[in-house]
Amino acid sequence: MLKDKHITTEDRIIKAKIWLMTKEPWFGQLSCYLDLHENKNIPTMGVDIRGRLYYNPDFVDKLSDENIRFVLCHEILHLAFRHISRVEEREPKLWNIAADIKVNEEVTQNHDMQATKGALMPSYGTWHGPGVTVNSVGEKNAELIYAELKHKLKKEQQQVDQDLIYTGGSGQGDGKDSKGKDLKAMGIDPVSKDDIGRMERTWQSRVYSASQIAKGDTPAGIAREIFKLDHPELPWSRIINQRLRAMSYKHSWSKPSKRYLPWYFPGRVRAEGVKVVAAIDTSGSMSKEQLTKAISELYGLMTTFKFIDLWVTDCDAEVYDAKKVKKSDLTKLLLQGGGGTDFRPVFKWIKKDMRDNIDCLLFFTDLYGDFPDRKPQYDVFWVTDTPEGSMDIPFGRRLMVTT
Repeated sequence: MLKDKHITTEDRIIKAKIWLMTKEPWFGQLSCYLDLHENKNIPTMGVDIRGRLYYNPDFVDKLSDENIRFVLCHEILHLAFRHISRVEEREPKLWNIAADIKVNEEVTQNHDMQATKGALMPSYGTWHGPGVTVNSVGEKNAELIYAELKHKLKKEQQQVDQDLIYTGGSGQGDGKDSKGKDLKAMGIDPVSKDDIGRMERTWQSRVYSASQIAKGDTPAGIAREIFKLDHPELPWSRIINQRLRAMSYKHSWSKPSKRYLPWYFPGRVRAEGVKVVAAIDTSGSMSKEQLTKAISELYGLMTTFKFIDLWVTDCDAEVYDAKKVKKSDLTKLLLQGGGGTDFRPVFKWIKKDMRDNIDCLLFFTDLYGDFPDRKPQYDVFWVTDTPEGSMDIPFGRRLMVTT
């Protein structure tokens, strides 16, 4: 697009911010916090956790006014959804793709706002990529979208200009970007590790204020996503921790509860040991990273709960090496497998060798396999990074773990 020679690139961005303040008050309020910085080391536009919006004038000058409004809303949502700090240990580029898909699903589409060429745009809640389809984007957060893409999107297909500026690799404040380039040399001022947490809380407050000012004008999908951010579901480890703590006590008539004296009610006593079986799916569809994560999570549980009696088995279409282990044994496990997946042999082994006398089964798997027909009498937890809706489970509880 040819721009008016009397108006600068920055002026065009400011003009778009003013338009948002009058037409899209929620976005407009948050756009006031964007600090504009021209930077030709950025291919397109990028934002850091402080709200510094770095833009390449060569890119912006080719955009229409409708395009600029779209990009501003896109970057604002990255900040509102805290996508920069939520990257954690994930692959930055793939996380950026997942975050872009989520953001573009939520950006208001109307005749006064138009997506830029190459934007990762879902259509009617579904995003179609090279050899991969993500359904129900509006119902998923970026973490679930990332998990799907990680399984399906090949490295060479991850072509996107990163607009999330991780001012320290994966947000660790080390002064380098995700490719190891020095940020100051690129004209980007790094953010310290302490400031990352502080700015995340600052944006949470800004989003709340914008919602109050906009009142009923906050887009419904965005309001739902922010609510879920502020009211997250418990991570799988906390759910298991709560369940194991409950299992660690039993009622005993030999030790009456002092709480109800002089009436006689059974008291709570510490159980001698909670029997837990951990089955690790070692089929060909499980990655090395997923297997390492399973061992790491088990090590954490054994560290937290000294009273666990843990049996571990590796399995694909058969059970290989089922045995009782100590915490120190977990670092020396040699996992076998690599074939197809059948969950039934694990349940048969528990029935035959353990007589179903266990408290719970933790099954680390991608859920691609054959399930038993009947639910056992003990608790079953399917610990997986496969998003809900991709594979159904006939019984037990699905617990999401991120890798």
